[in-house]
Amino acid sequence: MSHLEPLNVAPVIIYIDLDEEFSIARWIEGEYWSRSDFDDQDKVTALMQRVREIHSLATDSLPELNLLESIKSYRAKIDLDSLAPELMRDELLTKAEQILSATDRILEHCLCHNDLIASNILIDDKIHFFDWEFSGVNSPLFELAVMSKGNNLNEKQQQRMLQGYFGERWEDYITPLSDWLWLYEYIALLWELAVEKELEEVTPSQQKRLAALLAD
Repeated sequence: MSHLEPLNVAPVIIYIDLDEEFSIARWIEGEYWSRSDFDDQDKVTALMQRVREIHSLATDSLPELNLLESIKSYRAKIDLDSLAPELMRDELLTKAEQILSATDRILEHCLCHNDLIASNILIDDKIHFFDWEFSGVNSPLFELAVMSKGNNLNEKQQQRMLQGYFGERWEDYITPLSDWLWLYEYIALLWELAVEKELEEVTPSQQKRLAALLAD
């Protein structure tokens, strides 16, 4: 959190207990972002400029998120005879590795919030972000994929997001974002099946998402 203080982008922590994983932050009066705000290009541009400020911070000593290791860890926790054996296909892991490798060649990793859903975005005179427990050094495209999926953005809203972040070069990142939307869904489904130990059957929604992953 100390890395964020110069930007005034996160609540000021006034008490923290790392052992109990408990903290108290100074109250900020404002309005939460809504999904409809993604229809306003000016608002989206301001939001993405704020995100870029975070992404430009130095990453010295900050934890690096290794998404490939996370994927392999989730796969290891899922029985090969699980409810969704299709999710364990080697070609899906290979595709994930290819997406990660390709992106690393075009964009440097940076400090990311990694959970920028509307309920974690608040506006007063500036834009503030809450709930930093998933933050870490990561690809900026994961940040954008989480923002897109987490807020259920449509294609036009995704384009506004890319325009706000990349400016005139936004169209160059349509395909990379599409790849990372796939990767996000793959990780999300693996996580759900790895941690939901009492799950007795794959839900219709999960089955639909899995079918879309396999189709792509």
